[in-house]
Amino acid sequence: AVSRILECSNSSRVRRAVYWDALRALVPWRGSSVERVFATPPGAPPFGDFRCEDVSHAAANHIITDWPAAHQCGDVVVHPISFGIPREDIVGCLPRKHVDFASLVPKNMSNLPPGSLPETYIFPLTSLGEMEYKRMYREALFAMNPRKQGWETMRVYEILAAGAVPFIRKFETVPSGALAFLDKVLLRRTWSLPGFFPEELRLDWTAFDFGAYKDLAAALLLHTKHRLSTDAMAQYMLRAVGKNDASRILYIANCIHGDYQCYLSLHGLRTLLGERLIDYPKLDYMYKPNLKTMHEMDRKTVCPQSLCTVVSGTKESGVQAVIRGHGGPIPAYGGGFSYGFRLEELAINRSEAAIRAQIAR
Repeated sequence: AVSRILECSNSSRVRRAVYWDALRALVPWRGSSVERVFATPPGAPPFGDFRCEDVSHAAANHIITDWPAAHQCGDVVVHPISFGIPREDIVGCLPRKHVDFASLVPKNMSNLPPGSLPETYIFPLTSLGEMEYKRMYREALFAMNPRKQGWETMRVYEILAAGAVPFIRKFETVPSGALAFLDKVLLRRTWSLPGFFPEELRLDWTAFDFGAYKDLAAALLLHTKHRLSTDAMAQYMLRAVGKNDASRILYIANCIHGDYQCYLSLHGLRTLLGERLIDYPKLDYMYKPNLKTMHEMDRKTVCPQSLCTVVSGTKESGVQAVIRGHGGPIPAYGGGFSYGFRLEELAINRSEAAIRAQIAR
């Protein structure tokens, strides 16, 4: 039917104006004058595709909560900020579930006896490791998300983007300004479902309401798409500082090792603004590499601070700790999972002379 409308639109300017812009994206365009800028390549099992769960109409049309409110501190207005997740990492539907809890379980998030859990940090810092890491979360109903140096962690966004529900211990102690962009009401409703025993990594399926879970998880996924993507965060940041219509933005990318806020803000602003964003200095690990066949990407960078540390591996495979001082070679933090090697190269003049000239205007 859509193809027929498009054919008819060629014979009428009125029909073309009404239908063309809205519908041309729904049908593969056969004309030679339009190019697809991006395309998703075919995958291989088990990474190529996955089945979607059926969810209710209400869940698919859940009303998204507003952006978090700013705080007034005297004459200063403080807006909350958060990490976010690249939109391309967010699944398009609620994935079919195969396990109750994701296999990656931080040791401080279970009441099970010591030694009863196998080593769960098993993902190498490679492309395969990242794909398996995402598949693990995609196939689980719930995943454990620990508090680290603060409540804001990259993992909570990875879990939500995969269509799973994170469990955050002692959530009642989270300050109102922390994790401000999450839908905390939906999370609490999901955790209150009968038969949910996170400390034991167990669901009682005689009491657990899977239908209610699916609707809540689908609503959380919808919220993730609208509020937690890096480009949505970038729009929020520009609006908060009154720069919605900025023609050019200079991003000082002095990201320390492990500075997710710096990485993901850059990703969102570049995604939103394209070549209107000048990032200086250029962080090579944020951009897509050109790889030869059967070559793994180089996930190394240089330590930008006095000391950088990366730990990977397991007891079985051997724990590897890399410690480097300023300027030494070091793996990209977390291997670049969920932020690195994603941006397209653009023809941007990052010379100091060009930047100074643009600032002078």
